[in-house]
Parts: sequence; structure tokens; C-alpha cells
Amino acid sequence: MHFCRRSNGKWATIRTAIPRSRIAHTREDFSHAMIHDMKSPINIIVVGLNMLHSEKLFDKPEKRDNYFRIASEECQRLLSPADKILILARLEQDSLILHKQQILLKPIVGDLAEKSASKAGKPVQFEIRVNSEDIVYADGEYLKEAISNRIENAIKYSGESVRIDIKRTVHEGHDHISIQDNGFGIPFKDQKKIFNKFERASAAGRKDRAKGLRLGLNYVHNVVLAHGGHVILRSIEGEYSEFILVLPRHKTL
Repeated sequence: MHFCRRSNGKWATIRTAIPRSRIAHTREDFSHAMIHDMKSPINIIVVGLNMLHSEKLFDKPEKRDNYFRIASEECQRLLSPADKILILARLEQDSLILHKQQILLKPIVGDLAEKSASKAGKPVQFEIRVNSEDIVYADGEYLKEAISNRIENAIKYSGESVRIDIKRTVHEGHDHISIQDNGFGIPFKDQKKIFNKFERASAAGRKDRAKGLRLGLNYVHNVVLAHGGHVILRSIEGEYSEFILVLPRHKTL
């Protein structure tokens, strides 16, 4: 396109056509992903409410409580992507207020590992090399969500048996939180773009290319950036991916 000689008006028309088509495609893709992610929890909630409204569970308090619990969890599942989009918007506008403090890392990692393994639907083995006294300087809520997003991706983009190694080290005044998996890996050509909103790597073996909102790694990147840190990616396609969340240490640590 650059070698075509056009007037300024026509040249502008040609150059803006591609971005607009990409924006339209992104919006359509995002809409399909959002609808897909909403349908399943909504259907589960409807079934649960119908059961609770009927008389079938009147004399079965344990089953009734279980339906209440499932409906509540699915409501949270619906709220999660909406909250994530709002947080990303604030991060991009530099309007998100972080409440950073010295927090213990091991309870966060241990809780996420336990919950992730229980709902993974396939065997997941965690190797956690975090000491009980390891402290990081961060907003605990947002750091936990960032680590959770990374663990979810590690499980989603791995084979039938998943191994996830999590460790914390210190380098030159920064805490390094490494999360490494034995998954599909990320092609080198995709490694620069996967932190962009709505982007996903194109590795072979992924059966769910249309699923998910593709906000996870963008969220991780922006949360770590808001903490004054950065993310290091090391990956070999077909072998592993390692994401290192690099966070500045508090001056008193």
C-alpha cells in the first residue's frame, strides 16, 4: 500500500480502512466471547432458581444450600469479567488506586493453588517454593487476581496433566514471582502481542480459540505495571511458559 501514489484524501481513506475493519472484527470477537462466557452461568443460575422455587427441595436442606451456593458462585463468575474490564479501564487511565502494603505471599499462593486444582477438571500438580516468611510490597487483592489469571492460563493451555511451579526470589531490589507451567508454550512471533487486550497466541493444540475474553495477560501486565514493575516472559513452544512478575521491594524490606 505504501508504494501507491494517491492524493491525500484517498490515501487517508485507504489507511483508515484497515484499522476500522480490525476494530470491527475485535468488537465482534469480543461480543461472541462475552456471550459465550455469560450463557453457561446464566443457564446454571436459572436451573438452580427453578429448583429452589419448586417444592422438590423443601425437606432437603443440604441440597437446597448446595443450590444456593452454586447460584452464588455463578453470579460471581458473571461479575468477574465485568469487574476486570472496569479495572483495566482504570489502569489504562491511571486512575486505579492501589493500597500497597507488606503482605505474606505464601498464603495467597497456597489458597490459589488449592482452589485452582479443585476446579481444574484435570490433574494439576503444584510445586510451591515460597517461604512462609516471604513478604512482598503490593496491593494484595490485585496481586492475587494477577497470579490467579496466570494460573488459569497455565491450566487452560496445558495438556491432560499439568505441572505448575511457583517460586519467589529477590534480584537487585525487586521481588520476582515466577509461575512456570509445562503447557503448550507460546510461539516466538506471538510473544510480544499476547499482553495486548483481546490477543491470544496461535499455538497448535489449542481447541478453544473462540472461548474467553482474552483479558487475562493484559490484566496481569497492567497490574504489575501499576505497581512500578514489569513482566518477564520465557517460553518455548511445545515445552513450557514462564511468567515472572517483577515487583519493586519496599525500601524497608
